[in-house]
Formats: sequence, C-alpha cells, structure tokens
Amino acid sequence: AMTTPMMLDGAEVPAPFGRWENEESNDALPYADVLPEGWRAGVDQLVQEEMRRMKKRPKDYLAEMVPAREIDWRGCPLLRKEFERVEKGGGRMPPPDATRYELAPPPKSKRGDEGAWESALRDARAHLEHQTTRVQNLELAVKFAPDAWRTHNASLEAAISAYETELAAVRAEIEHINTERSLQQTAAAREIGKLEQEWYATAAKCVALDGVVMDLELKAEAIKAGETNAKPSGR
Repeated sequence: AMTTPMMLDGAEVPAPFGRWENEESNDALPYADVLPEGWRAGVDQLVQEEMRRMKKRPKDYLAEMVPAREIDWRGCPLLRKEFERVEKGGGRMPPPDATRYELAPPPKSKRGDEGAWESALRDARAHLEHQTTRVQNLELAVKFAPDAWRTHNASLEAAISAYETELAAVRAEIEHINTERSLQQTAAAREIGKLEQEWYATAAKCVALDGVVMDLELKAEAIKAGETNAKPSGR
C-alpha cells in the first residue's frame, strides 16, 4: 500500500503517479530542523551524484534550443548602397547634406537672372518661416512646458508610489507566509518531539517487557525441567 508522507495542515498531497513518482518524499521542516555539522558537504555530494545520474548534460539543453535566425542585411534596400560603398573600399562616410539649411544668394554667374533671385527669395522666406516657427515653439515651451513637466513628474511619482505600495504588500504577504510556516513547523516540531519521546519510552517498555517475558520463559522451562527430574521412575 502507498503511504502518504508526513505534511503540515494545508499542504497538498502529491499525486501517486506524478512527476516525482520515483523520488523520495520530502518531509523536512526547514524552520524547525537542526542541520548537522558538515551538512553542506553532504548536500554537495548528493547534488554531484544526481548530476552524474542525469542523462542530459548542460550542453544538451542548449542543443535543443531553436537556433537564432540569421538576417541577411544585404537584401535591405536602405543599406544596399552602403554595403556597395564599403565593398569598393570607400573611405569615411560623406557628411550630411546641409545645403537645405544654408541661405546663400545666387552664384555670381546668375546674379543677373531674375529666376535665380526668385528661387533665392523663396528659400529665404522658407528659412524665415522656419525660424519663426522655432521661436513660437520656444515661447510655448517657456509658457507651458514647466506645468507639463510637473504634471508628468506627478504621474511618475504616482506610479512609483503605486509600485512601492504593491511591493510592500507583496513583502508583507511573504513575511506573513514565512511567519505562519515558522509557527506551524515549530508546533509540528514540538509535536514530533513529544511523539518521539513517547515512542522511545514505549520502545523501552517493550524491551523491558521482552526481557521480563524471556526471564519468565527461562524460569518456566527450569520449573518444568525440575518437575520432570522429580518424578519417580515408575518401577
């Protein structure tokens, strides 16, 4: 018959045919058991023996993993030209094109061309509009950015406070569980110690009774032998 290992109240009973079917049951009370001297060396030895019995090695677990997919960046149209430049022995990357930020008049050869001056004037107006937009953005930032950042910081502080509250609740729950386990296991250790003392006392009584029974059996055999020798021969 299958026996159920000793557990505390509320502990789940393992299935008879589960993952740990052939393993030894764990009935340790870590909050109450006293570790003997040199226990770590024994534990390390058990771990090494278990690792020697394992069919798999650490490298076997890596072999079962799906290999990472290799990406061919040469097929990317955005990088094709750059790869071609590097393959041709191209030097440093060309600097960014900053002509769109320049405000230059028409070249000397076109100073008399009305169309060139109109194009330069359009560029100047575009630059002026761009600078005007930048100034407006800076003015809006000066007016509204402080309050916006304060609101953002307040939301971050609220999120931090919520996470800290949740963390404190989880830590309190862990502490409650550990305290409850400690109390349960300490009570179980006292009960186990009491039962162990009763077992030793009962075993001692059994041994004493066994000795008394053996002594009485020897006396009974001696009495029977004496009565046999005391009987007349019958002649």
